[in-house]
Amino acid sequence: MPIGYSYNFGKIIIGHYFDVFNRVLYFFPEEINDTIAAVLWVMSFGVIGIGIEKIIQRLDQRNDFN
Repeated sequence: MPIGYSYNFGKIIIGHYFDVFNRVLYFFPEEINDTIAAVLWVMSFGVIGIGIEKIIQRLDQRNDFN
């Protein structure tokens, strides 16, 4: 897969995430938005971290069998 393709795919996913993010924050007053934004950011990094951890575990399992 060309690097440019995966880069654009990442931009689409991230762009969609922020679009949803902004629509959610639109309904709340300004002061609450900062708190919600911080919480959602931390949660999103947690999800990414779990995904990376699972990938590393799979790679470790593969290396054990070889």
